[in-house]
Order: sequence, then C-alpha cells, then structure tokens
Amino acid sequence: LLAVLRGCLNGCTMLIPRKVFDAVGLFDEKLRFTQDYDYWDRVEEQFPLVHCPGKVVRQRLHPGQDSHKPAALDECNALWLRLIDKRGGAKRTLISGSSLQFLEGMRKFIAQTPYGAALAGIDDRMARCVQDTKVSVVLEVAGDRDGAERALTSVVNQSHKNIEVIVVERGDATADLSLLSWAKARLPISVLHAHGAGRSEARNLALGACSGDYIAFLGEDDAFMPNKIEMQMAAMQRVGALVSHTSYY
Repeated sequence: LLAVLRGCLNGCTMLIPRKVFDAVGLFDEKLRFTQDYDYWDRVEEQFPLVHCPGKVVRQRLHPGQDSHKPAALDECNALWLRLIDKRGGAKRTLISGSSLQFLEGMRKFIAQTPYGAALAGIDDRMARCVQDTKVSVVLEVAGDRDGAERALTSVVNQSHKNIEVIVVERGDATADLSLLSWAKARLPISVLHAHGAGRSEARNLALGACSGDYIAFLGEDDAFMPNKIEMQMAAMQRVGALVSHTSYY
C-alpha cells in the first residue's frame, strides 16, 4: 500500500493478470495525467501489490513529459488528497499507527513534490484529524431510566463532537426511552432491541450498527467525564496507539 501512497509505482513496471481488469474495471478516461495512479489505487483495494526487487525497466525523462505540464498540477493535487481521504481513521492507524502519523508521513512525502495545494490540504487535515474522527458509543440500557439519562447526558456533553450513539435496550421489558428525544437533536442516535440478551450478545449486535472508526462502551450505571473521548483520541494520535484505556473511580 505504501508503494501507492509514496508514489513508488511506474506503469511500465506493472504486470497484471487479465482478471484484475475484469474485476476492477478500466482506466478513468476523464483523468488526463493521473489515470495510472488512480487505477493502481483501485487495484490495491482488491489485490495485494508485490514488489519484485531489481531494476528491470529504464525510464527516459524529458521536459515534454505530461507530468511537467501545468495542467497536471491541478489533477495531481486532487489525486493525492483523494488517496488520503479514501483511508478512514482505522485504516490510517493500521498503516502508520494513528491518523496524525499517517498524515505526517504523507506530508513528508508531498513536501518533496511540486504539489503545493495538496500540501496545504494535508496541513488542514492534520489540524482537524482528531476532531474529524468519528466515534461510536455503545450505550447499554436495561431499565434504569435515571441511569440511562445520566449516561446519555455524559455522551452529549463530550468535548469531542463527532459521535454517534448506538443504544442497545437489553432489559426484559421495553424501557422508557422518551429521554432520547432531546439527545437526538444533538447527536445521531440509533436504538436496537435485544430484550433479555446478555451483555456480550447486546454488544455484538451494536457493533454491527456502528459506523465510527473507534468504539467506546458505556452502561447505564456509568458516565463519561466531558473530556474522556477527546483526551484519549489526542493521546492515541500522539503516540500511535491502536487501543487506549483510562483510570476510573
């Protein structure tokens, strides 16, 4: 994957089975200068790219190449930002340890190129990478309305705002969820019913509905401090951690 994200691929070096074209499709004819890298990126989504050591292709460089034309700059700037934005927080973390470290690596590479607009776009994304990361909070409720309201309020009051809530109702009877009406005006909330289910079953059900890059769990007997998610997200980005935990009282 880094061969794609660090500009290490040359079309003349590729050897591709016919079935790959059948699966991925054809080159994007709207792209005049970046149709190759756009395609290698689409290939990588479905098939691993293997590097064969050894220099076995000679490339001639000359001023008339398409890559030197002014019109190529705009298309290349758009390409690199598109490649970055295609990778969500979880994928970035797997690649580089965290979204911030992923963006720092991309910035270091792009800084060696003439793609100034892409560099500015990366700087903007680095400034927003923590706050833009979506977190799914799984809230289990089993009948304690006051506890559920207290727990949900602690999520609504988080300093990190890109949050969705997956409420799993696992009590034997339908809980009073009228408290959700005010919270839905502030956060996206989904309600799943798992009457009589155990905690593992309820959580597994909720995980299937989560769309965030990170997951947090909360029970109706508990509450988050207002900076809980933001503090963990920022710490994980700084050190490149995949998973974090805090103290509790």
